Amino acid sequence: MKVLYILPSYSIYSGDNLSILNLLIGLSQFNVEPLVVVSKKATFFSELEKFNIPYKVVLNDPTAYSPPCNNLKDSILFLWRLVKYSHRFRNSIKEISSIVKEFKPQIIHSNTGPTMSGYKISRKYKIHHVWHIREYLDLDFQSRLLFSSKEHRRRLSERNNYAIAITKDLFHYYNLSAKDRVIYNGILKAGFARLTLNKKKYFLFVGRLTEKKGAGQLIKAFIKFTENDSDFQLLLAGGSVDQGYLDLLKEDVKQNKLENRVFFLGERNDVHDLMLFATALIVPSAFEGFGRITAEAMFNGCLVIGNNSGGTKEILKENNAGVLYSSQEELTSAMHAVIKNGIDYYYPIIKKAQEQAVSLYSQERNASEVYKYYTEILRNN
Repeated sequence: MKVLYILPSYSIYSGDNLSILNLLIGLSQFNVEPLVVVSKKATFFSELEKFNIPYKVVLNDPTAYSPPCNNLKDSILFLWRLVKYSHRFRNSIKEISSIVKEFKPQIIHSNTGPTMSGYKISRKYKIHHVWHIREYLDLDFQSRLLFSSKEHRRRLSERNNYAIAITKDLFHYYNLSAKDRVIYNGILKAGFARLTLNKKKYFLFVGRLTEKKGAGQLIKAFIKFTENDSDFQLLLAGGSVDQGYLDLLKEDVKQNKLENRVFFLGERNDVHDLMLFATALIVPSAFEGFGRITAEAMFNGCLVIGNNSGGTKEILKENNAGVLYSSQEELTSAMHAVIKNGIDYYYPIIKKAQEQAVSLYSQERNASEVYKYYTEILRNN
């Protein structure tokens, strides 16, 4: 079974790349011959090479989002940026078409919703196309699509397109049909699960420090929390693509004289250990497609306090597997409640969440279900 994978993201630290890497590793035990298409700007090469996963490098189209139009400069440059994007897109189609002719895949698998090259090429060569739906697009990224959401839903419904939604909520959001599937991301191996109640006095945030990930809301809630607490710290692990926004966050911390309690850790390779000993992981993102960080915390025996929306809501509501909140004030109250009740009080919730993660979000289950889906697509057609 030959499958061509198209990956638009550049960094190994992006959730979509981590998820597809786990899938490719898991599929190695099945009858799948993969070939991965990555961008020239990617930092993903080393991971593919580490696991002997073959790949080709092209100037791939990054997204199907319209150029920004937020100010006068953007408005002036809009047409030029659109022409530049169209030129790059046509070139990527040519490059990937050459790879398709040589590799002759039975399935083309686009790893994110806004990737258009796989869709276009699959139509051209009449190859089955699997579209991995990991995001809410315009809601998730607060950007405009080059086409309407209605048009995207129409494309997903076409006969030769098969969608994998990573949550039930995404499945319903795009009005997917019987030919499509809900398959949760594969986060860690089932045997990885670990748990300790010897927690340290800090709350943890993991992810990009951006407005859409809720970093600002979290810091404001923590500032309010410190009015009645003198011990706990807030650790933020992750980078930022917007230095201006990061500077605003740091200034907010400085003005409230909390430099010794709020720490910006940057990118870390010990996130799982940070989760293991955290009193709780806080997930403030408003439109989390799945909630990879949430599931990782569950594997590491870490209580999750999450925004009552998107994938976070679905994961934590499955078996009352965490603490949900719906406003900045509720987040502050949730932090106080966790401290007041003590971590032992939440042990049944933490244990239930971990069992859920092992059952639903393991790499083994993810690979098995995707391979089964591939087989169904080929058998039915």
